[in-house]
Amino acid sequence: MKHLKLLALILITVVSGTSCKKHQNTKKAVYQLADSSVAGWKGFLKTGYFNEGTIKVSGSDIETDERGHIRSGSFRMPLSSLQNNNLPTDELKHMLIHHLQSADFFNMALHPEISFVITSASFVTSAPTQDQYVINGNLTILGKTKPVTFPAKINLADNKITIEAQFEINRLDWGITYASDDTLPDDQFINPKIAISLNLNGIKSMQF
Repeated sequence: MKHLKLLALILITVVSGTSCKKHQNTKKAVYQLADSSVAGWKGFLKTGYFNEGTIKVSGSDIETDERGHIRSGSFRMPLSSLQNNNLPTDELKHMLIHHLQSADFFNMALHPEISFVITSASFVTSAPTQDQYVINGNLTILGKTKPVTFPAKINLADNKITIEAQFEINRLDWGITYASDDTLPDDQFINPKIAISLNLNGIKSMQF
């Protein structure tokens, strides 16, 4: 019994020490996103057919507090960087991207980028490699700003940050109504919900 109690004490000490060490950070820090940072997107017809691709993400003010927890930040997604990953030819890809950039969807001529500002980041729990957060923020599309909340996995190590998240937005909330009429045939009706996946990588640019 003494051996079991001793083993339990050792395990608790090790786990506690690891957790404290992971979040030990005597200074606040700011991270700048790398060029490899992207957001994935996926849109569906009612039939289940989908198109998917990526858009680049840039940002230079992802801030952490003294505990190593996300405090604030923002990033931008230029619509000129939209790409499609699933169509078989460059011509079809170009046609789709051109349509997405048109006034039917994101109207790149008037609104060249999408932006997101973190309003709060709630730390949920710690894991060996990634911390769990709930991110709240304001997403601006077509000049309209709406609140968005999503879970995220965040890792801070070796002066680097990674952020991973998967969630959905409803394009109708931002006034993107193209092909959303329920009377359309299934192979023409585009689901209002867009699946989003974030894969962000950054490096520490400032500490204070």
